[in-house]
Amino acid sequence: MRLRRALAAGLLVTLAGLSGTIGMAGASAAPSSHPSKTPSTKAPADTTHSSSPSSTVPPSTDCPSPGRPRSPLTVTPWYAEQLDYPALSQINQGLYTQSGSFDGRPFSAGDPVKVVTIDSGLNPYRSYDKPNPVFAGADLGPLKKIEQWQYPDCVGHGTQVASLIIAQPNGSRLIGIAPRVRLYPIQYTNVDSGGKPKDLVAALSYAINVIRPRVINMSLQLVNAPGRAVMDLLKKAERRRIVIVAAGGNDNGQGDGPVYPARYSKHMKNIIAVAAVGQDGLAAGFSISGNYMDVAAPGDKVPVAQSYGGALPGAVGTSFAAPLVTGTVALLLATHPTMSPLAVRNRLEATADPPPGTRPNAHYGYGVINPVQAITSERNDLVKAPKARRGAPLAAPHPPAAPDRTLEHRALAVAVVLLGLAALTVTGAAVLRGRRRAPLHHG
Repeated sequence: MRLRRALAAGLLVTLAGLSGTIGMAGASAAPSSHPSKTPSTKAPADTTHSSSPSSTVPPSTDCPSPGRPRSPLTVTPWYAEQLDYPALSQINQGLYTQSGSFDGRPFSAGDPVKVVTIDSGLNPYRSYDKPNPVFAGADLGPLKKIEQWQYPDCVGHGTQVASLIIAQPNGSRLIGIAPRVRLYPIQYTNVDSGGKPKDLVAALSYAINVIRPRVINMSLQLVNAPGRAVMDLLKKAERRRIVIVAAGGNDNGQGDGPVYPARYSKHMKNIIAVAAVGQDGLAAGFSISGNYMDVAAPGDKVPVAQSYGGALPGAVGTSFAAPLVTGTVALLLATHPTMSPLAVRNRLEATADPPPGTRPNAHYGYGVINPVQAITSERNDLVKAPKARRGAPLAAPHPPAAPDRTLEHRALAVAVVLLGLAALTVTGAAVLRGRRRAPLHHG
């Protein structure tokens, strides 16, 4: 894939430090040419509500109205084409096999890998009281609420993120990258402006100590390094071989700067920092660059499921690049369950489509993920992907090779010789005939 740095203006996201709120690394509404700079701050309710398709009471109608449900997608999402969803569909159906290693056994579709999303929740309903077909049949664990909010996901951000992982193939164009994972949504916030550090600590603690997943998706960002409690939990996740996929972060309009926990991928082998690219394969203008980026994935104008039904045609942010990597990791672990987090990261980096310039690259890491290559390739994953000074240029077309005329030349030579012999034969015969017919002269 040919990549260049995007020049488009990025999404402006207001972020607070550790003493305030934690920003979501993505927009929950369709982008305009001038994205809103001030997120809303709706207050959360104070009553409990559990959300899962099988045993959940529908949300109360006093939830702030999200408006009319959007229409379902009528075209295949562009990222599905770039990430080769037809091949992934075979993988997800367990039909894609590989000879050689793994004894040709079928690939799984992410089951029974446990995945956690730490976000604004997940709402599997539409029109308040009817199941959303996008999530019908999904293997969802009960929604864990850190605070006692009533609403399963009024913000919509968590539902959008989850749909990129687990949306079901129920006739919709919107299909998750790993629809058969077991997904556990943890609601650490229910307002647009993000969550509180103490709630993030509680969410991480519950995920690591109670759910014990293989993968945690963190589509959020802190502009300041987190405190000791978060660091201790991240280290505990590393010891327990839990992969953490972290959004690389969105530019807040004041230039690039590291965000956390993505920044820790430089020092912690279980964290994968994800940058965002657009449909043209270019680094998204809002996607923060840094030497801690590992890989990139589609994250600009990405179609996602909307809370309360329908699809949002253009979500924007590294928030939506991260779950595509999370789903790829889940498929990889389903296929190779003994892989360590470091081996997973090495595999993703080694099989990514190379970026332009150096590799790794501050804007793309090692390149844009290639899920099919990651799942099906064979390599020594204890070895990190090789670095390169610049991307491999396309080879100049070779001029067509001159035709081999050796046989022609030989045939011509033989013909010349034969013609020469023929000429000599004719000449000799004529001379002999001339001598026989000439009169005798007497002296």
